[in-house]
Amino acid sequence: MTKIIYEPTPTGHWKELFASKNKLLGGHNLHPGEEICAIIQAVGVEEVFEKETNSNKQLVVLKFEGNIPPMALNITNSETVAMLHGNTYNEWKGKKVLIHTAKVKAFGKTHDALRIRPKVPREDDLTPYIEQLTSCQTMQELQSTYLGLPKHIQGGVSQTKDQMKEKLSCAS
Repeated sequence: MTKIIYEPTPTGHWKELFASKNKLLGGHNLHPGEEICAIIQAVGVEEVFEKETNSNKQLVVLKFEGNIPPMALNITNSETVAMLHGNTYNEWKGKKVLIHTAKVKAFGKTHDALRIRPKVPREDDLTPYIEQLTSCQTMQELQSTYLGLPKHIQGGVSQTKDQMKEKLSCAS
């Protein structure tokens, strides 16, 4: 099941030990099955050092609101954002995207590449679902209520479910 997050959290990947590897968002910033729901703040250019050529290189990047590092924007992801939000990139500001990882073969290796889902994230009010979960009195009721929620809602309320699970297990 996919878990939608709004800011990447430490994954324990070795790349997190190197500041140079964390200037841009990478596949290592996501746990398996996680997606980042990000709001585009701007499209810009970042200069990065490329060790293969021993020189600086200009990359087109998506910059996001919050504590999400910029994401290098390749043609595949550019086309997806354009399909979702139009071809004029300066109109992408304030628009949401879902970022996930996909296994791709490049340079003789398999990598976790960042990809933008070809669907616009929904604007769901989670309040009624959170209230349903917090009103549960037993573990069975909690499980039944959670599994009865629409799949796209479950990721947004999983933290509440886990808190209730802990509360109910301590009460028994």
